[in-house]
Amino acid sequence: MADALRRLSRIATLRGDAPAAAALGAAARHSATLDAKALKAAFDEPTRAFDPAIASHIAAIARQGPAAAATAAERELPRDVAGIARTGIDLEALAAADGLHVAADLAAAWHERPMGDVAALLAEVRSGQSRLLLGRALGAVDLLVAAMGRAQPSLTLYPAGALRRFEPTVGDLLVLAAGDEPRAAVTAWADGLPATDVRWRSRDAVTFLWDGEEITLRAVAETALGAALVHYCGSREHVAQLAGRARERGLRLTPAGLVDATGRVRPASTEAALYAALDLPWIPPERRHGLDEIALAERGAFPPAVAVADIQGDLHTHTVWSDGRDTTEMVIRSARALGYRYLAITDHSPTSKASRTLSIEGIAQQAREIEALRPAYPELTILHGCEVDILPDGSLDLPDPVMAGLDIVLASLHDAAGQPPDRLLARYLGAMAHPLISVVTHPANRMPGRANGYDLEWDRFFAAARDTGTAVEVDGAPGHLDLDGHLARQAVETGATVVIDSDGHFAERFGRQMRMGVGTAARGGVEARHVLNARGLDAVRTFIADKRRRG
Repeated sequence: MADALRRLSRIATLRGDAPAAAALGAAARHSATLDAKALKAAFDEPTRAFDPAIASHIAAIARQGPAAAATAAERELPRDVAGIARTGIDLEALAAADGLHVAADLAAAWHERPMGDVAALLAEVRSGQSRLLLGRALGAVDLLVAAMGRAQPSLTLYPAGALRRFEPTVGDLLVLAAGDEPRAAVTAWADGLPATDVRWRSRDAVTFLWDGEEITLRAVAETALGAALVHYCGSREHVAQLAGRARERGLRLTPAGLVDATGRVRPASTEAALYAALDLPWIPPERRHGLDEIALAERGAFPPAVAVADIQGDLHTHTVWSDGRDTTEMVIRSARALGYRYLAITDHSPTSKASRTLSIEGIAQQAREIEALRPAYPELTILHGCEVDILPDGSLDLPDPVMAGLDIVLASLHDAAGQPPDRLLARYLGAMAHPLISVVTHPANRMPGRANGYDLEWDRFFAAARDTGTAVEVDGAPGHLDLDGHLARQAVETGATVVIDSDGHFAERFGRQMRMGVGTAARGGVEARHVLNARGLDAVRTFIADKRRRG
């Protein structure tokens, strides 16, 4: 009972309801002194035993039970605020903070604490919280941006946090809003939402349910936009490194700007201005890992990373011939709508564990279908390929004569078959040595949020890709995002060619998954010159033909 009342008191404190917080705190202390009989008597006559200011809380406890009542109250809060309520974190240290909604707000409030302490506190707050896959997060925010573009056209929205960095999983969904009177516009947006969907409001921000997910929208003045983008983008480690650099210059980094020793805020309307004040070139969001990016930036500006606009085609897509949802023509139309110059249709080979696969006869039938469709889409070159499994014995899942008749062949190691890493690597090396294999897809076979994938000797893997002329894939499917950014960086530093694909199974998602693949590659500093499908069709065909001639 006392614990539940303490939790409810903390919630009231966080809500700014000081009278209720004090009354609940007093009730918690008093109930801790009562035995079971006296406690029952108090609840039998609550108006005499408890302050009337907390009558609704006492009624909830009587109706639901102490723990359930406190848990129900926490569920009405944004998840990071609920995490604060559940813990023993000192609320007085947060009293001066305005508008706590997400972890980045807490990090700002705890700016004087050592980074390790902040990390430990945030881990406590976020204990037990799940993270969204990047694709789910991007889909929800895209819907919000579109809706707010119609409802509040004066605002410009900036996704922040792990989503902006293209992390494979996302904790807080956070969007910054700037423009004409952003605070009033955000308030108007919140006022138009169903009251039951609004979880938390403060002067500058609102947290609400949207598309089934919790999103925080924060108003930011144009003069502070650069500092806010840096702070709320993260990563926490990167921001801590910038904060240390600011301290060396007699400044303090805040979401509003750089604060000097006199307390004067030096606003930064752009991120570039803030980095320049710290004697750094702008660091792309995807590179803000908190690792070596500041040391790299001290040597000069980062070369532009590959962008969606650089992509000329998608070399890994699926149709209803295997486990895709859409027909071949629907896939072709999606590629055309995205402005691609070429497209490879690469359904699964016969013994793949996919829900549906291509038989050898099916490959021939699909070839005839593609040939019949080509004249209707003269602006798009349609390549017929296959995603061929590398089998446990190291062989490939299609005979050479069949693969030779395809325009492009991808090799995938979906089934580890319980084999150790050295055997998995041997299977990959054998596939890359085959002259008909042009691409190795999702090499780590990882599943973000669930499994890190194969633990291979990646230096040997990438050296073999380079030496055999085999491209290695950054797969944009949210269930892969593989290679990840760090391995993609290692790949290009080794001299291997990268290909970025959607691995699309739903035509309507091809564009989003390509965005995720490009963002993942950008996390590793991959440039357009490193990417096979940032080249024209002739260059792609030459890449494939050069390797085939080696055989």
